[in-house]
Amino acid sequence: MGRGARKRNNKQKASRAVTRQSTFSLAQERPGKPTVVMNDDAYKTLEQQKKNELSAYIHQHQLHNSTNGLRVVRRENQRTVVVVSSSLQINPKLAKKITSISPSEKGLNLQQRSAAGLRIGPEESFEVRWDDIDGQLIAIMLRGVFSPREARAIDKFREKHKQQSQGWSRGCEADTISRLNTTRRQVKIGKIVVGSTGINKNNALVNIKPGGKGETTRLKMEYINQEGKPKEIPFNHWIDRCTWEQTRRLKKTINYSDFLRDSDDSVKSYFNNLQHIYMRESRLFMDPDDYDDNKQEIMDLIHLNSNIIDDDLSKMGVHRDPSTPTPALACGSTNYVYDEEKEEWMCNNYGGRLFIVDGLLCLDYRPMDVAVFDGNYLHGVSKMKPVKGKEPPNGGKYNRFSMILFSRYQRSQKIRKHGWNLRK
Repeated sequence: MGRGARKRNNKQKASRAVTRQSTFSLAQERPGKPTVVMNDDAYKTLEQQKKNELSAYIHQHQLHNSTNGLRVVRRENQRTVVVVSSSLQINPKLAKKITSISPSEKGLNLQQRSAAGLRIGPEESFEVRWDDIDGQLIAIMLRGVFSPREARAIDKFREKHKQQSQGWSRGCEADTISRLNTTRRQVKIGKIVVGSTGINKNNALVNIKPGGKGETTRLKMEYINQEGKPKEIPFNHWIDRCTWEQTRRLKKTINYSDFLRDSDDSVKSYFNNLQHIYMRESRLFMDPDDYDDNKQEIMDLIHLNSNIIDDDLSKMGVHRDPSTPTPALACGSTNYVYDEEKEEWMCNNYGGRLFIVDGLLCLDYRPMDVAVFDGNYLHGVSKMKPVKGKEPPNGGKYNRFSMILFSRYQRSQKIRKHGWNLRK
């Protein structure tokens, strides 16, 4: 055995030895990449600093108690338009600072900065644009796309999600704060490193270390996979997410073609309508020639993500989507549950609402609605809170179920600079 081979062999033995230890150690600082391992109090302090940055933006533009920078324009035989002043656009430096926080409704003023606050009717569809009625498109809210009964198909997607979901730990959507319960849940995913009964025999844990520069809330896991290759993954951030693909590539994903084939007509009709709406509205967000020339490819690359978000282990932070010329379509039961006697959807809790950070505008869709928006802008979901006099279920926790339909057409693996897609 050559010297190089012996060295690699010894390294792998050392890696396996680490997996037999009962505790995980944090890596020391590396030259050129200083890191500071923070305790729980420091994590919370950093989160508060990020929230203070968002609060400063809100107060600077007097958004905390007004509809400043928003105006409603109604047009005959056309959709209503909410015009947002471009003076409210988030700059790239601030966008980076506030990414991943999970803000509460308090201070966001989403009651006023919403369709209801702008006196747009609950059945009135509208568009959101920069500066003018013909300005660049930010979002489209389509009301009453489904009847209350048709929207019940959502529950079938939720049931399948609960059966299949192993969660998701990559990307910037996850909450910034490292929590022990979240980490425990993640290490029980046997395919990574640690199963519920011990170390995954196919992988070798090397280390758990800080995963960023300077003061960081992130942890990163180093391990050797079953092919002997070193891997690194984010470790402490987790969301209850399931990915649906037309052709299943990974065990943890759902083949939505198979799911639809085995479902009743109401589910098939619901999904087909989502696809039709998505394709129809996508053209408004894109260069028309690009859309027309690549319509079939856009359609073929449609995926679906389903999320169950709560205020405990599965928190959705402020984020932007991977860069793409196509929009995202949001739908789902969100904060609503179906009342069999009244045959309508009833609001189960407050909060848990989708909002666009640029301009601070709430897009609070119901199970009968869909919201189509440009995911290149910062967006998030507000924290949930109880309806007065109504006790939360599930041991004091609320959760919301949502689905995001999108196309991977020209989708970048990296997130571009905030505002890259604005017309010059």
